Amino acid sequence: MPRLSLGLGVQTTRKVGGGGAAIPQSGLSLWLKADVGVSVSGSDVTAWADQSGNGNNFTPASGTVVKSNNIIGSNPAILFDGGSLSGNNIVTAKTIYAVIKTLTTSAEQYAAILEVTGGSLYSAIDGTQWGSYFGSGSPSGQTISTQTAAIIATLSDDGANYELRRDGQQIVSSTEGGGFTSRSAAYLGSDSSATQPANVYISEIIVYNRVPVTAEIQQIEAYLNAKYAIY
Repeated sequence: MPRLSLGLGVQTTRKVGGGGAAIPQSGLSLWLKADVGVSVSGSDVTAWADQSGNGNNFTPASGTVVKSNNIIGSNPAILFDGGSLSGNNIVTAKTIYAVIKTLTTSAEQYAAILEVTGGSLYSAIDGTQWGSYFGSGSPSGQTISTQTAAIIATLSDDGANYELRRDGQQIVSSTEGGGFTSRSAAYLGSDSSATQPANVYISEIIVYNRVPVTAEIQQIEAYLNAKYAIY
């Protein structure tokens, strides 16, 4: 599939930790990092603050989620094991990057989902595969095993095309009918029904309201791999 692009002009970048790399700032709508902005009571997460500057903070939606240290590349992560977080301020999302470590692969699980009536953009686990999809069908991806950490990206230009990337490589590309302009809800660890909870660690989530161009994708993935040393 040709590289998805919205044809934007000059892009700005934001300097961050983890190897001194930078990620594009234009269109950045959500940035969650387990090493910054996590409020806890004991080890239970009470809030996860958005670092993008947009105030799209996440709070508990169901069950309990826990902050744990030294999980992915010596970095902390948030453990989702039946609980979920929600943030309902995200109105547009076309790219999701997630740094995830799987714990079980026995059922379909929603690790990160941005919902809209008729279909959703999400990163998920479907049995023994990573999944990525816009629409109402089941995800498809690449076989995984438990205790596996990966950098997963889901990209979709208004639902017409979508792409799944893992650890710097494209593993799925497809065309999907339909389209979207806004999201009704955003969840980590499950969907809104809380019937398909994930059993995963999540260390970082980056969401854009556009599809980055090739050079920007490489930039984002270089930053994440420098920090988490996954591939």
